[in-house]
Amino acid sequence: MRKLQWLAVAAALALAPLTNAQAANCPAASAWNVSHAAAVAGHVASGHAWDKHAGEYHGTTINSAARFKDLVEKTIKTSGVAMSNGRHKWWDATTKTIVIFNPKDGDCGTAFRPTAGKTYYDNQR
Repeated sequence: MRKLQWLAVAAALALAPLTNAQAANCPAASAWNVSHAAAVAGHVASGHAWDKHAGEYHGTTINSAARFKDLVEKTIKTSGVAMSNGRHKWWDATTKTIVIFNPKDGDCGTAFRPTAGKTYYDNQR
């Protein structure tokens, strides 16, 4: 009976959704490189960035979390700028989107279209 109880608990834990902090597994700032782009983009696009900022892309081709992930991944494969605390930032001029990688964030960072546009991006340190 104990074995069955343990198996039931293990199955329940395996099926339980992970928190962002558990799921993210963001690379350390010192280990960041473009090879992490797909994984980081997946975490950003499935986290609060899409949940909170999807409406900013209304009327564009960025109309799903999958397309948002593609945008984030494409953007972070370009030249970014190192910021404080191990963060990095990128700007996509076509969609006017900022992407911020933050290894301390459960979502690995964020992406959105700031109302102040490139000025907002330029002011991020």
